Amino acid sequence: MEEQFKSVDSYAVLTFEYKRTMVKFASNAITVTQRWKSKAYSVVLTSGDRTAIAGGRGSVSDALEEARRKLQYSQTPFPVVFPKDERKVVKRITNGEVEGAVKDPSKVVEHVLNSFEVDTYGTIDIALMSRKLKTSGGFEGEEENANVTAYFRAFKGENSGSWAWSGNSIDYVKLRDTVRRATRYAELSGEVKIEDGRYNVVLSPLVFSNLIGIVAWMSSAMSLEVGSSIFLGKRPGDAVASERLSLVDSPRSTYFGTWEFDDEGVDTYNKPIIERGKLETFLYNRALAEKAKRKSTGNAGWVFPRPWSLEVGEGDVGEESLYSGASLLFNNNWYTRMQNYVEGTFSTVGRDAIIVLKDGREVGIARRLRIADSLRNLLLNVESLSKTRYPIRWWEVETPTVSPFALVRGLRISRAS
Repeated sequence: MEEQFKSVDSYAVLTFEYKRTMVKFASNAITVTQRWKSKAYSVVLTSGDRTAIAGGRGSVSDALEEARRKLQYSQTPFPVVFPKDERKVVKRITNGEVEGAVKDPSKVVEHVLNSFEVDTYGTIDIALMSRKLKTSGGFEGEEENANVTAYFRAFKGENSGSWAWSGNSIDYVKLRDTVRRATRYAELSGEVKIEDGRYNVVLSPLVFSNLIGIVAWMSSAMSLEVGSSIFLGKRPGDAVASERLSLVDSPRSTYFGTWEFDDEGVDTYNKPIIERGKLETFLYNRALAEKAKRKSTGNAGWVFPRPWSLEVGEGDVGEESLYSGASLLFNNNWYTRMQNYVEGTFSTVGRDAIIVLKDGREVGIARRLRIADSLRNLLLNVESLSKTRYPIRWWEVETPTVSPFALVRGLRISRAS
C-alpha cells in the first residue's frame, strides 16, 4: 500500500467496522430485527495546498482512487497534515454481555416486552464498533467500543410520552425505567389551552440535549470559519451563558462516545466548552489550531472539528423542584430548524407530553406548541438544573449527551400549525 501513496505529501486511512443488532417494537410486539456487519473506509490525501477525502464501503483501493481524482480540484486554506508521530495506541473495551446480545438479543427483548404497560413503540440498538487509523506520520491506532441505545414512545388514547437511554453496557434497570418514564408521560391527561407568549419552561434531557448539541457543534473552529456560529466574535473568557451552565466535551467519559484518539491521531481529552457561563475553548483540529495559534483539542474530523460526547454539568435541585418556577415542561421535540446561525434563532416542535404546570404541580397537557427563540437566550436564561442527569442518544440527539432537566426563563412559545 505504501507504493500507492508515494506521489502525495501525506495520507491517512481510517477504517470503521461494526456489528450491530436493532430490534424494533410496535404495539408491544417485535416487528423487525435487523443485523448488520459492516466495514467502511475513509482516505485522506494531501499535496501542497490540496486535500482530498474519499470513502465508502468498498475497499481502501477504491477510496484511494476516488481521492486521487479529487485531489487536483481540492485546494483548501486548511490542508490536513500528519506530522511524524510513531505512537501505537491500542484500546479494547470488551463487554461480553453486549457482544452476546448482538448475537442473541432475546434476553434483552424479553425484559423490554415485559416492561410495556400501555401501547408502546420503540427500538433497542446494540452495537460493537472498532476504529483503526494509520497515518503517513507513523501513527497507528486501534480501539474497540460497545454501545446500547434505547428509545420508547408510549401511547394512551390520544396522549403519548417518550424517553431514551444510552450506555456502553446492558443495564436492565435503566431499560425498564426508560419504558416507565415514557409510560408515565403518556398517562397524563386534561388538555389546557396555551396562548402564544413567553413562559418559564422545563426542558427534559431529550429536548435540552438536542439544543445543546447544536451549541456544541457551533463551538467547532470550522463553524466560526464558515460563519455558522453564535460564537462569532467571542473569545475564551467571554460570558455566553448563565453561570449555572457548564458544557464539557467528554470523549474519556464512562458513558458513550468514548474514543482515545481523533481522526488525526491526536489524543482526546475531556475539556470544558463552557464553564459556569464563560466560553472556555473552541474545538480544533491541527490546521485550525495552527491558525488560532493554539494546540489541537483532539477533536478532528479531517475537515470539521466536532464534539465526541457531551456532558452538561449537574444542578443542585430535585427534578420536580424545577416545577415551581415553570409553566410548561417539554418532554420531547422534533424538527429543530435554524433560521439564523449567527443569531442562533431556531424553532423546534414539541412532541409527546407538553405538561402544563401551576404552583409546582402538573395540571394538564398542552398540544401543538413550538419553541421559537434563540440559542443565545436559551443559554443566558438557564435558571436551574436538576441534580440527576440522563445519558441520551437517539435520532434527534446524534452526539451522545448526558443532560439534566433544565429550567429556562422566558422562552418564546407559539402554537404549531
